[in-house]
Amino acid sequence: MENLTYFERFVCIYKKYINNELKKGEVVNYLRENFQVPRATASLWQKHNHIPDDTVRYKISEEFSLNIDIWEDNTWEDMVNFELHVPDYRLIIRNEGKREELDGIVYEKDLDRYPKDHPQQIYEKAKRYKKQEKIEEALRLIEILLDHKSQYVYMRYNEILLLKAILLSHNKKKAFDEALGILHLLYSAMEYHLKDPEVLTLLGSNYKRKALYDEQGCIRKSETIPKKYLVKSLQNYEQALSIRTEERYYDAINIAYLRKILFGTTKKEIEDLVLKEPNWIPDENNWWEMVTRAEFFMLSGDLANAKLYINIYLERNSVLPHDIGATLRQIALYINIITDDKIAEEFYKYLQESWEVCQ
Repeated sequence: MENLTYFERFVCIYKKYINNELKKGEVVNYLRENFQVPRATASLWQKHNHIPDDTVRYKISEEFSLNIDIWEDNTWEDMVNFELHVPDYRLIIRNEGKREELDGIVYEKDLDRYPKDHPQQIYEKAKRYKKQEKIEEALRLIEILLDHKSQYVYMRYNEILLLKAILLSHNKKKAFDEALGILHLLYSAMEYHLKDPEVLTLLGSNYKRKALYDEQGCIRKSETIPKKYLVKSLQNYEQALSIRTEERYYDAINIAYLRKILFGTTKKEIEDLVLKEPNWIPDENNWWEMVTRAEFFMLSGDLANAKLYINIYLERNSVLPHDIGATLRQIALYINIITDDKIAEEFYKYLQESWEVCQ
């Protein structure tokens, strides 16, 4: 397939930022009026599908705040996909209003027409592998992608690094220190947590696991737990909660557990954390929302309501072994530290028994 011509690239830029529904002669007029190209010259460029003038191409890049690489990068070989990805070439500028305007696009996900070594194909395949819990396969693709020299990768470098950190954090990998190194880079050098609070949530979860598991992956005895990691975990979850705008219950419940362990948080303080998710009515068909609400009740000492939320969910839905297993592990870790919380012990047993009955 031939690469896009300069004129085709300009048409894509024009459609993205000026008018998506071109009329006859519109592009020629724009070249004439905005870049002082004589009409006859612009018409000839259109006829031959070319813009041979380096100065005009540079002025177009200036006009739309685009990197000059947009004229030479051959990642995209058809106009449809090139137009979608024109904003990949935006200059990183201080005008936040302009940046938000340029960022307001939706990228195409299905690119089956492209070869398997295309960077977006690699990225999407790595994400599919993650969903299938093929962690090693996904990590191999991420390494290939990070070595790929293309504008697509440069624009998504932070996203790709975050995906790598997620994969390294997985229970099948448990490379917590390596994941933390990436996450601290994303936080301190790149400030990517301001765009995606998942950076902070992952910092919190990795520090929590470093505290609760030893180097061999075994659960630590209560007296050997390095509390400093729990404190680091708490601070990151709390910062995530302050930034995140939706699904805040996940960070809030982790904060509740950690504060209960570290500071003996009161019932009132637990209830205040629930309110961090404004007007939250848990979806009765969503396991994570219902069990999280139940855990809040458990931590505040309300066993009856904790059981009620589990009953409501299980009466209508089945629960995946992976999901309930993760919940039981979280409660078991808490009980391992706070050994005198009888409500938590009762709830743990009830959750186990309820699931066994439903199988």
